[in-house]
Amino acid sequence: MGRSGEGLPLKPPCHLMLDLILGLHLLSQHYPAEGLENRTPGVYVRTEEGWTAGAYRNSWARPSFYFGKVWAWEPHPSFDLAFTLALASGYQKRREAVSCDRVPASLGSFPHSCWTETGYSSTPLTILAAPSFRVGPMRIAGLPRTARGAAVVHLSVEGRF
Repeated sequence: MGRSGEGLPLKPPCHLMLDLILGLHLLSQHYPAEGLENRTPGVYVRTEEGWTAGAYRNSWARPSFYFGKVWAWEPHPSFDLAFTLALASGYQKRREAVSCDRVPASLGSFPHSCWTETGYSSTPLTILAAPSFRVGPMRIAGLPRTARGAAVVHLSVEGRF
């Protein structure tokens, strides 16, 4: 009889390999930029299947959370083109009290009103549709102008882990 375990195949140790992309939302530039926040920090994660989720401070200086899908084409390891389709929170209309001198003149029929609306949607979730490209770790995304919002160019950095 041989040594104990002789002849048994050796199993490699179990390793959990996750191919995730982790990213940091950094800045946005809005067109037009009136009253919108350009510092939009946040974080996101994307799986190898393209599922993505993240959180950031949105253009209205509110927290936003999103979940969706990314379709990417990577012709070279340092470059890709992608399209993200997701649902995002944090953009619904809200009324806030303001000093009466901040109420726009276009509300002239209600000169006594000292309220203003912020946000652009009456629904709790907004569709986010964004084409983007990545060069190295930098990703630049573009979002088209919405009916009550602005067009956006957004910068983030990301890497695989």
